[in-house]
Amino acid sequence: MRININGENQQVRDANTVSELLQQLGYSGNRFAVALNGEFLARAQYVQTPLSENDMLDIVAPVVGG
Repeated sequence: MRININGENQQVRDANTVSELLQQLGYSGNRFAVALNGEFLARAQYVQTPLSENDMLDIVAPVVGG
């Protein structure tokens, strides 16, 4: 399935939900937020939110510094 991740089209396999894709990409912990098709998801939704062909996923982490 083709998903746009942080502005880059990528082919992903074996990822039916946001949670599965995050695990596949190596994201763990809680130092990031996820928006699917422009809508931010609550962390509890990751496991139950399905992915579809051509979805747009943004994974953002806080930036520190001044």
